Amino acid sequence: MARKAYEGQLAKLQIELVKMQAWAKEIGSRVAIVFEGRVSAGKGGTIKRFRENLNPRGARVVALSKPTEKEMVEWYFQRYIKHLPTVGGMTFLTAASITAVSWNMCLAFANQKSAKCFSTKSKTLKR
Repeated sequence: MARKAYEGQLAKLQIELVKMQAWAKEIGSRVAIVFEGRVSAGKGGTIKRFRENLNPRGARVVALSKPTEKEMVEWYFQRYIKHLPTVGGMTFLTAASITAVSWNMCLAFANQKSAKCFSTKSKTLKR
């Protein structure tokens, strides 16, 4: 795509995103936007571009790090639920905060039972 065409399309999409944020706030909806991709795939830069024109009070980014000792003994899904958007808000979640269950199993932060429960519940929640 040519640079000029890209910039024009980006401007139109940014306007629609601002409208969506206003709509979500107006009707009390919640918007979660998930970015999936490999490490260093550009998720952070993409999220930065998405948020350029949004009201920062109503749009936040969540990229969870390794679980704390307290989180290690909690129901695994609790780490994620508390980061979902509030009424009228938007949350940008990186792949690490959604699919980290696989990595957390590899690093021994989650056992098989917790991982399976999380995967099952997250499919329901995504709907």
